[in-house]
Amino acid sequence: MKASSALKIMLPVVTVMVAAIFAIGVDSDVPTICGVTVPGLFSCLPAVRTTNNTLPTPGCCDAIRPVHNLTCFCQYKSSPLVKIFSIDIDLALKLPKNCRIKGAPSHC
Repeated sequence: MKASSALKIMLPVVTVMVAAIFAIGVDSDVPTICGVTVPGLFSCLPAVRTTNNTLPTPGCCDAIRPVHNLTCFCQYKSSPLVKIFSIDIDLALKLPKNCRIKGAPSHC
């Protein structure tokens, strides 16, 4: 395997690992991003991917419902993870509305 091929494979993996390390909650053993556990965020992926336009699952809605500051996610809209996971920002911004969460931001 050429070095450039190995780099293309490893870069997304390393990026996710680094993001998870920096996102670890201070008072928790479970990694979190904006107060949502990483497994909770992964449950929302089908609803926000550019390749699959489905409604969020109850598990996804349960994961984001307790978040008090949903605008926290706005800081990640330019993250390389958005492209790596094929996330559609417009679909992501519709998650709170689709989960019937009141007072959620409609734009960043």
